[in-house]
Amino acid sequence: MIISLLPSFFSNQKPSTEPMYIKFLNYRSSLIFCIPELVIGGSEIALCEMLLALKETNIFDLSVITFNKITHPRYKYFFEEHGITVLDASKDETKPKFLRNILRLHKARKYFKQQDIIVDFKYTYAYRFYRGIKKPKICWLHCGFNYFQNHLNAELLSKYDKVVCLSNNIIHEIKENYPLLQDKIVRIYNPINVERILNQSNDIMFSTDGRYFVAVQRLDPHEKDVETVIRAFNIFAESNKELKLYIVGGGSVEYTDYLKGLCETDRIIFTGELKKPYSMIKNAEALILSSKMEVGEGLPMVLLESQALNTLCISSNVKSGPPEILLNGQAGLLFETSNPEDLANKLTAVCSDQVDVSKLVQYAKEQITRFSSKKSAEDFIKVIHEIRTE
Repeated sequence: MIISLLPSFFSNQKPSTEPMYIKFLNYRSSLIFCIPELVIGGSEIALCEMLLALKETNIFDLSVITFNKITHPRYKYFFEEHGITVLDASKDETKPKFLRNILRLHKARKYFKQQDIIVDFKYTYAYRFYRGIKKPKICWLHCGFNYFQNHLNAELLSKYDKVVCLSNNIIHEIKENYPLLQDKIVRIYNPINVERILNQSNDIMFSTDGRYFVAVQRLDPHEKDVETVIRAFNIFAESNKELKLYIVGGGSVEYTDYLKGLCETDRIIFTGELKKPYSMIKNAEALILSSKMEVGEGLPMVLLESQALNTLCISSNVKSGPPEILLNGQAGLLFETSNPEDLANKLTAVCSDQVDVSKLVQYAKEQITRFSSKKSAEDFIKVIHEIRTE
C-alpha cells in the first residue's frame, strides 16, 4: 500500500492545490541526525529548524545523536519541548581511558543499526561510527567550496547515497571538479520560519539606544572575520560620531580581548553570546557579516534571519552563500572580502542615503520564501524518496 503525502501536511499551512510528487511505503521511516556537538551556531540552528519542519509532516520518527554532552540550556529545552529523542554517544569519563572510545563506538553503532536512514548533518564527522552499516546515508555540507577542497575527502563522500550542499555555487564547483560526485549532489537551503523569528524578535535580550549596526557571528579567528568589521567601523567612526556597532557572539577570552584592543572608539560594544538576538537585528540600520575568503560560507543563517526581520544585510562577497542569499547585490550589499575600506564605504553609503535601503529590503522580503522551512523539508523528503526508489 502506498500513501501519498497531502499538500497540507504542515498543520499551520493552508492546503495547496499543487500536486505532491512524494510517495512513501506504508511504514514510518526512522531518521537519525548526527552532529558532533550542540553549540550556538548556524548549522545547529538549521538542524533544529529542519527537525521542527519534518516533525510537522508526522511521517518520521526523529532522533539526534551527539558525541559531546549537551550543556547549552537552549538545546536541553528544545528537545524536551518538542519530544525529539536525543542519543548521547559521548565518552563515559568514569571508565578507564583505554575503554572509552571502544564503548562509545559500540553504543553509537547500536543506535545506528536501529534506524532506517542516517543523516550526518555536519560533514562526515560520524562516518567512523556507522561505517559498514547497511543503511541509506546522507551527508550534509555546511561549507563553501574552499573549505570543501581543503578539509573534505571526495572519495569518502562518494560512499553516501546523497550529499547535501547549501548553495548552487558550491554544487557547480563540486560537480566541475569532482565528477565522481556528479549524481549524488543535491541542494537544500537552510530553513527558516519567518513567523517564529518575528515573534521572538519581541524578546529583548540586550538593551540598545540610538542608531547602530550589528554584527552577529562567532568570535572565531579561523572562520569568521570580525577584525575587518572592527577596522571598518574605526574608519567609519572618524566621520560619523553618532552610530554604534554592537558585536554579538561568544569566543575565547584571549581572542575577545584581542578584538577589543583593535577598537579605536568606545562606540563598539561587545554583548557576548545572546540566545535570541532578533530584537537587536530588527532595530539595526543593517546587519554585517564578515567571513574569510579562504574558508568561505555555506548559507549563513544570520543573513536569512536578518532578511526575515526586514533588516538590510551587508556581507563579504565570498564565493558561495552570501551572494546567493543577497542575489548578487539586489537584496543586500556585498563588500570585498577582508577589505575594511570597502565595508566602511558601504556603512557610509547606508547612513547618507546613497543606496536605496528600502528597495533592497523589499526585494529581499519578496524572495525570502526560497528559504522557508516548509520548502526545505519538502526538498529533503524528495531526496529520501529518490534514495528509496533508486
